[in-house]
Amino acid sequence: MGDDAAGRRLVDIFRAKKVDVSGILRVKGWTTPTKTRFLAGWAHTVGHQVLRVDYEPTTRLSESSRTWLQTALAAKLRKADALAISDYGFGVASPEEVRRATSKLHRPIPVALDARYRLTDYKRSGITSATPNEAELEALHHTAIGKNAAELERCGKKTREEMKLGSLLVTRGRDGMALYQAGQGVVHIPVHGSDQAVDVTGAGDTVLAAYTLGLAAGASPLEAAHIANIAGGLVVMKRGTATVSQEELLEEIRQTASGAAS
Repeated sequence: MGDDAAGRRLVDIFRAKKVDVSGILRVKGWTTPTKTRFLAGWAHTVGHQVLRVDYEPTTRLSESSRTWLQTALAAKLRKADALAISDYGFGVASPEEVRRATSKLHRPIPVALDARYRLTDYKRSGITSATPNEAELEALHHTAIGKNAAELERCGKKTREEMKLGSLLVTRGRDGMALYQAGQGVVHIPVHGSDQAVDVTGAGDTVLAAYTLGLAAGASPLEAAHIANIAGGLVVMKRGTATVSQEELLEEIRQTASGAAS
């Protein structure tokens, strides 16, 4: 993150939540990615986003910064149960950096990826799972999916096979999720909860985190997908950049399981 007000605010928030910040690097001259949302609506009504202004880094990371990050990542991975990579295209994560890190793993662990622009560039980088959204899948294959189930299945299957992934989880907004696994047909998972989201901010990141957490805990890809679906359904019903606590997630899983059993 940048050595700026937004970066300092983030560190303060993490520390207040007792999040380990030893892996955060502050870089002078770097801009902490910041999104400003403008909402419109009458008093006592739900505001709807009409505009978003993004402030993003415009310079490349220095080699010294990359070396610092590689060293920190290698140290963390010695005891890690999983690795989640979220590549927004700002130049911090790259296929080369990930390949270098995963090649040094002493034991197999889940390595999950969410990449906005260049998903298939990560093939042969040690990735075991990926969680693209439908729009990213469409851009990757230069197509439109919409309600075309056959096209969705073709794109998902081709992507999983090309990247040699154990699983590919495609998020589809109000249409739920689609899970692809080797040797199995596609599994469609309906959206959890209401399909009228209050705020989709951070939904993809929540899915990546929950899916990776499930895999790290020993869940099957399908079980992890259901956990991620529930977590994503909870976070989109909250306003702003929200999170889901362990207690919230466990309680919702219990209620979902109880409802399915009855």
